[in-house]
Amino acid sequence: MIEIVNRISPTKALIKQDGQFYIVSQSNIEIDPMETLVFKSDEVGNVTSWSEVTGEVGVGIDPFLRVLMENGVQYNPYDDLPW
Repeated sequence: MIEIVNRISPTKALIKQDGQFYIVSQSNIEIDPMETLVFKSDEVGNVTSWSEVTGEVGVGIDPFLRVLMENGVQYNPYDDLPW
């Protein structure tokens, strides 16, 4: 189950799933195409790994958060590799 811990700004949210924290961040809407990405973070929202866990191009943060609430954060198995 996902919990929205803090809606930091209109384009950024701190969420928690199974004890792991994540930052969900939407790019600037002036960037085409806009994208929303998820990164591992600590409990206050500092990114701990810049390898994206998941994300989507062309989707804003609000619809993306709704999908996350339904499906959860899907872990990227390549996240911890050294490249």
